[in-house]
Amino acid sequence: MISEEDIKHIAQLAHLELSENELKKMGKELSLILDYFNSLKEVDVTEVRPAFYSKEEKRLSLLETTREDKTQKEKNKKEVLKDAAPCQEKGFLKVKKVI
Repeated sequence: MISEEDIKHIAQLAHLELSENELKKMGKELSLILDYFNSLKEVDVTEVRPAFYSKEEKRLSLLETTREDKTQKEKNKKEVLKDAAPCQEKGFLKVKKVI
């Protein structure tokens, strides 16, 4: 089990103020977590290769779907706005009368 001093130190690092009840509860919970991680040390993984992708097919499909970068001529903001407007007249945007 993790000591109360260690729990207080961790709480201080996390800028937490814990009551005595919270310290006891946190101690039990942290001990369970650490016990679980210690149990993982017992698992034999000598025959297991590291996996960076869950499936080899997924990695290949990502490579196949990439496209070549192409530059596009950017329009200035006025042209973009003008092209998006539904009504135009004599080079101006036509809007309803506003009073």
